[in-house]
Amino acid sequence: MRRWRGSLVYMKSSVTLKVHGHLRWYIQQRKRLLVDLRCPKTAGEIVERAGIPGSEVGALRLNGRKIDTDKLVCPGDVLDVIPVLAGG
Repeated sequence: MRRWRGSLVYMKSSVTLKVHGHLRWYIQQRKRLLVDLRCPKTAGEIVERAGIPGSEVGALRLNGRKIDTDKLVCPGDVLDVIPVLAGG
């Protein structure tokens, strides 16, 4: 029970990054990453803090809705990071 409570507290003070495509290379091939967040930060700041270059990001979704990099993200949110797509 104690472990569960600790995890719950940790989840409430962090943001979940769901990283798609080749951007996983920047976070050691993981699909998800918990980023500790004590106060609101912009989506762009969180992505850069995770080590993902902003120039590689094509789109961001916050809790399923498309957002810009200047949108504030709060603890408990889920941020999808989608790479730039190229091709012909």
